[in-house]
Amino acid sequence: MDSLILTRNIGNTNTPDDIFIRRLYNYHLKGGFRNIVVENGISLLINYFLIFFINFLTNSVDYTALVNLDDEEKHHISEFIHMSRIFPSSPYLIICFVVYSIYLICSTINVFTTIRIAYDIRNIYQNKLNIDKIQIQLISWEKIVEKIMAIYNDPNLNPYTISSKIMRQENLTIALFRYRNFTKSKMTKFLEWNFIYCFITSLFDKNGNITDITVSNYKNRVKRHLWIVLAINILALPFILYIILIYSCIKYGEKFYHHPELITERQWTIKAKWRLRYYNELPHQYTNRKKNISNILTKILDSREHYATTSIIVRFINFILGSFFILLLVMSLINDNILTDCLVAGNKNVLWFLGVIGAFILVCRKATKPNETLHREKEEKLFNALKEYISSINPKWFEYENRSHSISLLSSLYQYKVSFIFLEIWNLILSPLHIWRWSKEINNINLTEILDDHCILGYVAKKSIFTNFQILSRDPHTFSSLSEFRINNESWNSASLWYQQALDSFIGDDNNFNWSVFEENNKNTENINTIHNRNGKVYHRVNSDPDFNNILDTTIIFGND
Repeated sequence: MDSLILTRNIGNTNTPDDIFIRRLYNYHLKGGFRNIVVENGISLLINYFLIFFINFLTNSVDYTALVNLDDEEKHHISEFIHMSRIFPSSPYLIICFVVYSIYLICSTINVFTTIRIAYDIRNIYQNKLNIDKIQIQLISWEKIVEKIMAIYNDPNLNPYTISSKIMRQENLTIALFRYRNFTKSKMTKFLEWNFIYCFITSLFDKNGNITDITVSNYKNRVKRHLWIVLAINILALPFILYIILIYSCIKYGEKFYHHPELITERQWTIKAKWRLRYYNELPHQYTNRKKNISNILTKILDSREHYATTSIIVRFINFILGSFFILLLVMSLINDNILTDCLVAGNKNVLWFLGVIGAFILVCRKATKPNETLHREKEEKLFNALKEYISSINPKWFEYENRSHSISLLSSLYQYKVSFIFLEIWNLILSPLHIWRWSKEINNINLTEILDDHCILGYVAKKSIFTNFQILSRDPHTFSSLSEFRINNESWNSASLWYQQALDSFIGDDNNFNWSVFEENNKNTENINTIHNRNGKVYHRVNSDPDFNNILDTTIIFGND
């Protein structure tokens, strides 16, 4: 969250600005000073180990000797490892090593700076907010906001302005991901970082503020960032690809080996995470809502996917392999020398085959777990619960006759985690192409449709302003964002007041819809739908009917790509 805040201070502690508010929130989100120190320390150690391990695998291991090893004599592993060669010798690898070393130095400085800032924030929590290291683990952010408002006594400080200050960058990212005049590729973490750096941070100056200068020079700044990133990606692509491959093997290899069921675990795509997110929805709030959506959607998708044929084939293969596994295991119990001295196929011994067959059986057994069949009544409850947490989608999509279409679309947003590993590598290879395409489409962005100058907050995402009732009546996602904000801030009466005013501005009352306002504000809309809010109250809302012949263009979440 601090990516756009380049300044190293803690912000204005007298009149809380974006930097200071974000520092306070991040400190609470991370769980206090000790957690911040541990998290940043471990991250730094991982980076240092990674460069050591990459140099070790690249330079110190004698792969030629390993490949040509065909005699029956026993060898010590030290014969194939030469630590004296750990540093690269080729010019390209030397350059990459130097660049990565510079990155490590910058990361080290950044970690110490982060820890110093966290220490200063801890003092503010203890001395000014009267919250000690034990309370920070237990107190809610809403209570901290109340303390901030009471201590600073600023009429412009309230839950809405505080959330907007924290979420200024994220709100703009949401707006740009939902912007229909700009093509977003199948995003991965690497592309997301490039996208945010080029298109979001270009709006901010070195102090983390959006000014008239940064707005007027926005497209030139974006183009400059794009060309810089393009050059870096092209020059460093082979080395970065190598790092990603090794890092993925280290990170996921052990997990998938010991927990094969993770192969069937799903996760949200990058675009889905940004498009599902509401404006001014803080990270901890969104994490909880996203977790609830994931739990519901996993049950729905697992029940809809049928693996009958696949399961029969896998069970047959497992039976055959299991028979051989037991045979080899019994033979090794008779004489343990068979494990290493008896060759089964080629130059592979019994021990090698036991390991491979055992891992394959375990993976297949856990990856093809039987799925529970949902009855109509239980499925209805799940879809109603899903509709509750994604209220910006047309409720028609959750009706029984349309569910097959909506499930296929939601499934495309909530994919198997293992597919992201390959997609990350593929997008890394194609990253120069994606960046080049972005440079050609930069002129399609109209900032006046995305950005607005708020009288108190300054430049913010236009659709994140909850007092603009014209936008609320036209944009279901903004209306749902306000509704969610009201739920997350029940003790702040203004949120409920804004919500009711938004309803009254384009709805006559709970039972009679104001058609004149509807026709004026939603000329292309033909259907009224009902929202069942979490408090049990029923409201009517304007939304367009889903056109399943062109469903990717009509949905609020999926956009035009």
